[in-house]
Amino acid sequence: MLKNALIMWLLGLGLSVGFSSKRLLAGPVQPPGSKAWASMNAQADYLLAGPWKVRLQWRGQNRAFFPTEGPWDSQQLPTGGIADRDAGAPHLAIVCNQQTVQLIKRGEDDADLSRQPFFPWQPPISGKKSPNYQCAMNRDGQFAILDQANHRIWLSDREVVIPQQLLNSSWWNQVQVAATDDSFWFLGANGRLYSIDGTGTLQSIEDQRFVIYENFYWTGRGQYLGFASAEDVILLKTSEDGRIEQRFLPSLAPCDDRQDCVLSMASDGSWLLVGYWGAYGGRFGQSQRLSLHLETGRQGASALAHSGMSGSGDRFVFSGAFDGDEGAVQALFRRPKYPLTATERWQPAPIAADPFWRRDAQAWWYPALDLIRPASLAPEDVVVAVIDSGLGADHQELDFPLWVNASEVPDNGRDDDQNGLIDDAHGFDFVLENKAMVDKHGHGTHVAGLLASRYKDGESFSIANNVKLMVLRALDQSGRSYSIDLARAIRYAVNAGAELINCSWGGGGYSIALEEAFEYAASRGVVVITSVGNDGLDHDRSPQLPANYPAVYTVGAFDQQGRRASFSNYGAGSVQWFAPGADILSSLNTGDLGEMSGTSMAAPMVTSSMALVLGYLKADPKHQQLSLKERLSLATQLLCDWSKPDSRLVSRCGRLWLSPLGGYFK
Repeated sequence: MLKNALIMWLLGLGLSVGFSSKRLLAGPVQPPGSKAWASMNAQADYLLAGPWKVRLQWRGQNRAFFPTEGPWDSQQLPTGGIADRDAGAPHLAIVCNQQTVQLIKRGEDDADLSRQPFFPWQPPISGKKSPNYQCAMNRDGQFAILDQANHRIWLSDREVVIPQQLLNSSWWNQVQVAATDDSFWFLGANGRLYSIDGTGTLQSIEDQRFVIYENFYWTGRGQYLGFASAEDVILLKTSEDGRIEQRFLPSLAPCDDRQDCVLSMASDGSWLLVGYWGAYGGRFGQSQRLSLHLETGRQGASALAHSGMSGSGDRFVFSGAFDGDEGAVQALFRRPKYPLTATERWQPAPIAADPFWRRDAQAWWYPALDLIRPASLAPEDVVVAVIDSGLGADHQELDFPLWVNASEVPDNGRDDDQNGLIDDAHGFDFVLENKAMVDKHGHGTHVAGLLASRYKDGESFSIANNVKLMVLRALDQSGRSYSIDLARAIRYAVNAGAELINCSWGGGGYSIALEEAFEYAASRGVVVITSVGNDGLDHDRSPQLPANYPAVYTVGAFDQQGRRASFSNYGAGSVQWFAPGADILSSLNTGDLGEMSGTSMAAPMVTSSMALVLGYLKADPKHQQLSLKERLSLATQLLCDWSKPDSRLVSRCGRLWLSPLGGYFK
């Protein structure tokens, strides 16, 4: 379940800093208490819009931009819609917020998308009020823009004036316009339903009237419309001959009259509803409670959309007050596979750079591993993705060998490799949606130094000297992230050719998006290594995510005396290794070197070690016949076989030990 509707990925640096849910940040597109909007077509492409950013998922690509044109009031409800992929419409999607309308247009290449401001009334009509836009788009790409303040609707190519008495100005922050295949529909001030067809003809539906409360939700897709309030859930099926089939679901009242709820309709007649009192879904006229609870009105507004319930390929997207999720619709009706009970905590202990410090004295972890490199064999390069808070690349003591995206031309402002991301030459920033990847927190830089760094004179600081680092920023300046962004980063790493992924974070609740991302990595043979957590608990009995997702290797921490660090979790069945994790010297985002403690530091020790072993396996003529997946499997087995059993370190393999490395590759 989404625990407190949050996937709170706190960083694993040990020690005892607690947290309060009141300190948490908002979901992936909107700040706390603000409004968001989602729309999804039958092909599971989706639009997710909020004051912070607008995301378009199209043909497996991520298109993200910021709503910079015009005012975007965080309390104003954004609205919009997305056409079906095969509709052939020139405009793919539309997004509205207060005085701003933006159209997302398909280019000559079907994957080439661009956005542009749209001004339905230009120049402004003299004497009119500042507009308050809401908009909708049907499956064929036709759209309607409702200017509530001035009582008019703009269809794709014409204006329709609405009698003033039909619109209720107090509903400025409620959805009033929805789209079906043949018409656009809005709720009048009298609770009556009105339709506008493609010719601009306004018609009152005399036998339809809704009891309107302070909070309601109104949406449509295909032939279907849905209305939800504190008292009623009403589903409508329209037809070309004007008949409307209606289904009441009176036993459902998940919406609260003081809080928001969200309703999604799909073109196959299925629906999803999430509100203060619960989450439900089903086909037209049927209902079932969702097994996965998506938190909404208790903490603020949300956005929800889905593509249908007709097959295994149907998807949903959700953006809540504190987190988002996406994945297979079927997963919403089953119990979570991987419940979560623990969280990570962090407390850095930086030290100032000292020109007289000895490398081997303060980096105690290096001699503790007893690394002996093969004398006559050089390891081949290995690409390691670090999903963290970014990288402070300008460092006084260390350099970081970065992975290079050969299909991307750096700094040309273009998406050369057509993956939806611009200038991702060395990785990507999934927080700011750009190439920056600047570490404003410090955790990511410290982890990166342990994964892949070298002194200015060329001597290796990290265990591995053959890593090319793919930097993926998914944690913000507070050290927190959201399941959708973390899942995007994992999928990016796999698709871009990462062989290993380091995830020094954990905590929060079950996420379908993350479960699917980790399963995707496993299916492609990519190894994920993560920290096991810093609560001093038996992980076998108190598991936490992502350590118990499929095909994830977990790491605990030991100190300079070889004992389990007091903060480290442990587990005879669920923890693979223990590695140095207390008072660990590495790079800081200030450009200095400093110490931090936690299983977050232990995980990159194992990741860097595995990258080194993998590099030797790739270079060794005796192992040339092995596939990458087979080499990774062998590297994992070797690290486990070489590890030292220790009863103080409750784990499957024991204490990480690299002395046998030199003798194995002779």
